[in-house]
Amino acid sequence: DEEIIVVASFNDRPFMDGYVIAKDVTGIPDGGWKEIFNSDSVAYGGWNVGNRGATLRSAGGRLDAVLPAAGFVVFARQ
Repeated sequence: DEEIIVVASFNDRPFMDGYVIAKDVTGIPDGGWKEIFNSDSVAYGGWNVGNRGATLRSAGGRLDAVLPAAGFVVFARQ
């Protein structure tokens, strides 16, 4: 019953200032989304570009997240 969002980037540069993912509110419900996985973690040999396990707020079907280059992050609804 857990709600998960997976955001992947094939860009060769990270989105350090954030990247806005926009859908309707059924696709990205308002609330908190905790980063539970980052493929760019230093644990996997990466640079740790991401949201550092933070809980991000979504509103109006929009979620603004820092994305690593050529990687992905996973969020779980809180």
